[in-house]
Amino acid sequence: MGSPISTRRNWRHRLNLSSPGCAAKRVAVHFDVDVLEPAHYDFLVFRDPSATPDALQGVARGRMHFAQVSEILNAVASQVDIVVLAIAEYLPWSVVEFAKALNALPLLGCPEMALHASGSN
Repeated sequence: MGSPISTRRNWRHRLNLSSPGCAAKRVAVHFDVDVLEPAHYDFLVFRDPSATPDALQGVARGRMHFAQVSEILNAVASQVDIVVLAIAEYLPWSVVEFAKALNALPLLGCPEMALHASGSN
């Protein structure tokens, strides 16, 4: 297997799901959004606003753009049926923080939980 850059450029040569040795007619796809470039997407684990700068040091970071993922998945779909598309590691940090804040409101949550989640005493 080549470097990540050469792998990204040469994936088309490796994708042959209709070859005689491959009996797949349907596939399940697991799309982990952490393959995406963190600088361009704010819903990745690497963009956690509460994380310390070194919290994820040494963890591999994605380098792909969504257009590249789309191109690959559409190429797969041209050869076999994609019957499942699981999307993992989607972390909308603003939604997470908003959900925590809603716990402080009457009828919507538990004020004690909101204080605990925000780190207040």
